[in-house]
Amino acid sequence: MPAAIICSGERDALCCLSLGFQPIWFNSETYRVEESDIREIMNYANVLYNIPDIDETGIRKGKELALRFIDIKTIWLPSSLRNYHDHRGKPRKDLRDWADLHPDQEDFRKLMQRAKCARFWVNKGDNGLAIDSVCLHYFLMLNGNYSYDDELNPTELQLIKIDGYEVKKVSPKDIRQFLRSWVENNVGDLDVLNLVLNSTKLTAPYLEGLPGKRLDFTDCTPTSQTFFFSNVCVTVTGDGMTVTRREDHSPDSYVWSESVIKHQFHKTEDFFTITRSVGKDGQPVFNLHINNVGSQFMGYCINASRLHWRKEMEIRFATEAERKAYAAAHKFDLWGEGLTPEEQEEQILCFLNKVYAIGYILHNYKDPSRPWALYVMDNLVGSEGQRNGGSGKSVFCKALQKVIPTVCLSGKEPKTFENDHVFEPVKRHVRLVIISDCAKTLDIERFYDRITEDFTVNPKNKTIYTLPFEVSPKMAFTTNYVPMAFDPSSDRRLLYVVVSDYYHQRTDENDYLESRAVSDDFGKNILPPNSTEEEWNADLNFMLQCEKFYLSMRQENVKIQPPMKNIIIRKNMSLMGDNFMEWATEYFSPDSGHLDCYLVKDEVYEDCRTRTNMKLLTAIAFWKKLKAFVAIAPGIAELNPPDLCNDGNRIKEKDGERRYLIYVRTVDAPF
Repeated sequence: MPAAIICSGERDALCCLSLGFQPIWFNSETYRVEESDIREIMNYANVLYNIPDIDETGIRKGKELALRFIDIKTIWLPSSLRNYHDHRGKPRKDLRDWADLHPDQEDFRKLMQRAKCARFWVNKGDNGLAIDSVCLHYFLMLNGNYSYDDELNPTELQLIKIDGYEVKKVSPKDIRQFLRSWVENNVGDLDVLNLVLNSTKLTAPYLEGLPGKRLDFTDCTPTSQTFFFSNVCVTVTGDGMTVTRREDHSPDSYVWSESVIKHQFHKTEDFFTITRSVGKDGQPVFNLHINNVGSQFMGYCINASRLHWRKEMEIRFATEAERKAYAAAHKFDLWGEGLTPEEQEEQILCFLNKVYAIGYILHNYKDPSRPWALYVMDNLVGSEGQRNGGSGKSVFCKALQKVIPTVCLSGKEPKTFENDHVFEPVKRHVRLVIISDCAKTLDIERFYDRITEDFTVNPKNKTIYTLPFEVSPKMAFTTNYVPMAFDPSSDRRLLYVVVSDYYHQRTDENDYLESRAVSDDFGKNILPPNSTEEEWNADLNFMLQCEKFYLSMRQENVKIQPPMKNIIIRKNMSLMGDNFMEWATEYFSPDSGHLDCYLVKDEVYEDCRTRTNMKLLTAIAFWKKLKAFVAIAPGIAELNPPDLCNDGNRIKEKDGERRYLIYVRTVDAPF
C-alpha cells in the first residue's frame, strides 16, 4: 500500500476508507502503540500517517506518538474545526467531523500534503545528510519550542519552551544544547550529531521562523487566584481550594517558569478559622480561632502580633525562671494571661491584618479601587531617630518572595531612585517590588504613581516599556520609621502592617531583659533553604489559607488595618522632634499656668523659638508640632476647643488688639 492512516476510532476509520485511503485503528485513542506494531504495519505500507483528534487528549497523544516514532507523518486537523459544533452542540474535533464539512477527496489530499514527520534530517545521497527546515521547526514545536508574540515588546525575538502549563524563556544556545542531547540519547549517529553541531539553522535568524504563540498568563479573577506548583496547581477562592494535578490542568492557561513554586504541594487542614458578625456600629467584628499552629511562618506572625508581650511575659514575674517557664508554655499565644480583653483584641487585630495583607499581596488581580502598597513598620515607640530594628520585618517579606516573583531594592539611600534605570529588573512576570529598609528621608509619595497607575520600566540600552496597571507588580515597603503623612492620599494607597517588638535585640540603649530572635522560637532560621519540605508545605498552606480569607472579604468594603495607636504616637513624636517635645512638656506642665487659659499665640511661638534655639521654625511648622504634642500628651484633651473658636478653628481676641490666641484644655477641665 502507498500509505496507511492511523485513525482514532471506527467512525474516523470509515470516513478515511470512504475517502479512498487505508485506515488503521486501535481499541482506544489512548492505546500505547509499540515498536512491534509499527514494524508490522510497515510490512504493508510505504508511509504511515496518524490523524489524531484535536481535543486535549488527542493533541497530547498525537505529539507523544510523533516523537516516539519520528518517521510517522501526522495529519493535524485545522484548529478552526473547533469553532463548529455537532448536532449535540459540542465542538467538532475528529476526522468524522471534518469530513462532514469537507467530503471531497481532494480536500483530504491537501491535508495529507501538509503532514510532517519529526525526523528533521534527510539523506541527500552523495551530498550526505541535510537538515529539513520545515521538519526541524515541527520537531521543536512538538517539544514545546515556539517564538513568543509579546504585545508589550513586539520587536525583540523571544523564544520559549512550553512544558505543560510552565513556560520558560530559552535562547538559541539552549535549543542547540537540547537538540544535541536528544540526538545523543535517541539516535546515537555521529553523522546526525555533526549535522546538528555544524548547522547554521540553529541561530536566531532561522529560529525566528518557529511558529508564533500568544499565551494567556491570566492566573486570577476578582474572586480567585491560582498558584502553580511543581506537581499541582491550586485555585483559591473565598470558599476553599481546588487542587488539580499538573497533567490534568487546562492547556489554555500558562504560567512563567519563574512563577512556578518549586515544591511538591499537598493540602493540609486549615490552621485557623475566622468568623465575623456585625457590630453595633455596623462594622464587621472578627472572631479568630487557632486550630493548630502547624506552620512556622504562622507562629512567627502570631508572635510578631504580640503588642503587649512585656506586660504578659515580664512585668508579672519576679524571676527569670518564672518568665522562661511562662514563655515556654505560651509559645504562640494572642490571648496571654494578665492582658485585658481590649489588649487581647488589639493583638488579634494585628494578626488578622497580617493574614489580610498576605492574602492581598498574593492575589495578582489589580483592582483600581484597592491600589494598595504594603507599609511594614515597627510598633515600638522610641525617641526621635531611634531605629527599632531586629523585630523580624524581613521574615514577613522574605516569605512572600518565596511564593511570587519579586524584585527587592534597598531604600537606605534615597538618591538610588533618582536613577532612571533603577527599575530595570522589573520584568513582565514580576508580581511584587519591595523597597526594603527605607530611610527616614525616603519620600514614599514619589512611588504613588507606580502604585495606582501603569508601571514604566527604562532598561539600559533598550526600549522603554510600560506595564499596564492590570499586569504591573504590587509594591511593599519595610522601614524602621513611620510615614510622615497620614493624609487621605496616603491612606488610599497604603495598607499598613505593624510588627511588634516581641523579637528584639538587647543593647545598652534599651531596657530589654534579653535578646530574642525568630530563630530562638524554632531552633533555626525559618523558610527555605533552612526549613524541611514538610515545614515549607505547612507554610505554603498557611499563606494559601490567608488568600482564602482575603478573597472571602473581596465583596465587602473592608480594609483591615492594624492597631494604629502606637504608630500615631510615633508619627507625632517624629513630627515634633526631641527639642520641641522637651520644651512643650515643660511649657504645658500641670503647674505651668499655661493650661486651661488663653495664651497669645505669637508669644508662645517666640518662647518656643528662643528656648529651643530653632530660629528657622516657621509659624506653620510650630502649629503642626503643637497639634502633634496635644494629640499624645497625657492629661491634655484638645487644642483650641471648637466651643471657644470664633474664626474657623482659631480664637481671636474680641477686644483690644486683633491677636490670635491659644487655649490648651485638659481632660479634667470643666466646660
